[in-house]
Amino acid sequence: MDQGVAAVVAGLAGTVGALAGALAGLRGARLGAHKAVEAARTQVEGQSEAEHRQWIREQRRQAYIHTNHMYVEVLHSLRACADALRGGHTALAAERLPVADRTVTDLQIAVFDLRLWGPRKVVLEAKDLRRAANQAFERLKSWHEECLSGGDHSAQQSAFQEAMDALGTPYGEYLRVTAETLGTLDSEPDADGQRNVPGSAPGTGRARADSHGG
Repeated sequence: MDQGVAAVVAGLAGTVGALAGALAGLRGARLGAHKAVEAARTQVEGQSEAEHRQWIREQRRQAYIHTNHMYVEVLHSLRACADALRGGHTALAAERLPVADRTVTDLQIAVFDLRLWGPRKVVLEAKDLRRAANQAFERLKSWHEECLSGGDHSAQQSAFQEAMDALGTPYGEYLRVTAETLGTLDSEPDADGQRNVPGSAPGTGRARADSHGG
């Protein structure tokens, strides 16, 4: 091989080597860019998921608070009617009964809206609370009717007071599961799961019959 041919071959070899190096560098750059894109996408997805969980938590918190406020309104209206009956003011009690009826209905609507946000355990406890409130209202009406008839209404008054006292159990359970849900949104149990909370009361038995439906 003469000197000129050797120079050409050497030049070609250098060019091929440079091209191979360039291709390897390009391949590495593409791989690095791909990894960077994947990392960015993972970060965005994780951030979006976290924001979505926070949004759900806030919607639940507002729904839980609204239901709690409706329950307090029920208590106030039932007690106002009962105070009138205890004082012998049946006409005043008759004026207050529609208000109590409306507050019970508002509570029912609030509980129904909880189905949008869940979880199921909160909805179930809220239904128990709604049923207990409805029972107290029905007993209040029976007490009022007996007062109007002029008969002995002590039994109806006692039945109403028992229903009012019984409200504490479902209300306590409702507060427990809502607080638990808001505190454990990132690791929620499945619909039928039960999470043990230190110091919490056991769940109440659930009678599913309901004059207002599901």
